[in-house]
Amino acid sequence: MAAQHTFDSLIDAALDHYRSKGWTASKSFTGPTKKVVQSLTTRPQLVAKHDGMEHLIFAFGQVKDSTFKLIKQVLFDLELKRNAYHVVISVDKPVKQTDERLLKEMGVGVLQIRIGASAIQLVPAHLRCFRVSPTLERVPSRLRSRVRGILRQIREEDVCVGILDLTQVLEKEIDRICAMKRTTPNTGRPPALGTLIGEARGLGILTNLVDTAAGRVNKRRSVRAHPRTDVERRRLVSNAESIVEDCLAVLFAINGR
Repeated sequence: MAAQHTFDSLIDAALDHYRSKGWTASKSFTGPTKKVVQSLTTRPQLVAKHDGMEHLIFAFGQVKDSTFKLIKQVLFDLELKRNAYHVVISVDKPVKQTDERLLKEMGVGVLQIRIGASAIQLVPAHLRCFRVSPTLERVPSRLRSRVRGILRQIREEDVCVGILDLTQVLEKEIDRICAMKRTTPNTGRPPALGTLIGEARGLGILTNLVDTAAGRVNKRRSVRAHPRTDVERRRLVSNAESIVEDCLAVLFAINGR
């Protein structure tokens, strides 16, 4: 008879998988995470953390009808209180294609644990409480593909890196527009985003409302671009939706210039 995971070994295998990727992972919950976990209808078995992101991992072994019922309630609990987490289920049995597709549509990640082989991320987890419109017609056409890819990165991969990538797109776009209006070309290093925002303000490129949004983006970019605590990175993840909306608002405003 083929070897099978016990419930405990399934949890340990998921723990090892995240740690092998450089994440911190634990079966115990502390601080704000403990408070969130206690508010959930179903308690996860693990929490894995990296760069401000937190994955709540539920060990189910296999996907059944009851799995969907439990996970839907967990998603509702998180959305109700605007808790920006990723939800992952850990399984060691095959997942039907129809179930895999449904879980993907729900934004639930699937970690498949295999006996005698490395675990695989069968389905990527989506960041909860991140609902940014996929309609990007108001973004400059030359940037749409890049921005769309970054939004997917934020939703499904590394939130903080995606936020930094998006602010760099914004930085280059503001620099491009300012360069067209400068009386003296800039021959040195490109100005920092904060300097560029001030320059764009002086040149009348940004309205007061958009200038305020750009300032918020710059403040958060500074947190991401320089070494900070995990608590500060966590705030970036929790506010990913509003940060992205500010970035897009500025890109929308300068489209066509």
